[in-house]
Amino acid sequence: MHVRKQKMEAQLKKLQAEMGSIGPLIRGSIVSLRIGTSKKKYPSLYFSVNMNGKTKLIYLGEKRLALAKRLNQNYLKLRRIIVSSNAL
Repeated sequence: MHVRKQKMEAQLKKLQAEMGSIGPLIRGSIVSLRIGTSKKKYPSLYFSVNMNGKTKLIYLGEKRLALAKRLNQNYLKLRRIIVSSNAL
């Protein structure tokens, strides 16, 4: 039993170290919406997040897309770490 506890503590420390190295993050999804008139529709990039039961869309465009992807990937890493720690 003592060995199992040590293994769990080691795994927990490893997960905590991974959490500390993630950096800034943002929860949500990157979506492409087709905006325009009925004849011409142009794809536009938005960041979608649900806050207080309401979906908020934040326009990204090409300029902020790379940053949004990086921050969202950090959030997904954190979620995986949390799921892993819950499995311990």
